[in-house]
Amino acid sequence: MDALLGTLKECAARIDDFRSHHTQLGEENTKAALIEPVLKALGWDTSNPDEVHHEYRRLSNDNPVDYALLLLRTPRLFLEAKDLWANLADPKWSIQFIAYATAAGVQWVVLTNGAEWRVYNAHAPVPIEQKLFRTVRIDEDLDSAYTVLELLSKDNMRELRIEELWKGFFIDRK
Repeated sequence: MDALLGTLKECAARIDDFRSHHTQLGEENTKAALIEPVLKALGWDTSNPDEVHHEYRRLSNDNPVDYALLLLRTPRLFLEAKDLWANLADPKWSIQFIAYATAAGVQWVVLTNGAEWRVYNAHAPVPIEQKLFRTVRIDEDLDSAYTVLELLSKDNMRELRIEELWKGFFIDRK
């Protein structure tokens, strides 16, 4: 996972540069500059639609999810991207996204603007505001970002490592 740490450092430097120059990115440039490099460092092949499906729709009339990360062609994790400047604390983003993931049968979802990454357990038997598992900012704490984002690696999603940690988190919170 040394590639992940290097990528996080590069993305943190980009974020600082974008902020210092007041660069307006938009969602697509945020994906290209900050999100896809992290996905690649996590072992996901973003050019293979059998592994990373862009603009995924469970049903043809559904609103698309920016990324569905698949194992054995089955969605294991949804990722919704927002512009770097988007406020992810606004509940409208998570409520809609978590409801869609629940309907699609996908347990893990990530909401990100490239700097902040919010990981939710869509199937947790708790009110929606308690489904948030972890929040990290790669531009503020690389160590925490590395620890949390590593859980989203292709290998760790295959081994369900995140679910083991959720169980401990859920029990401790009770």
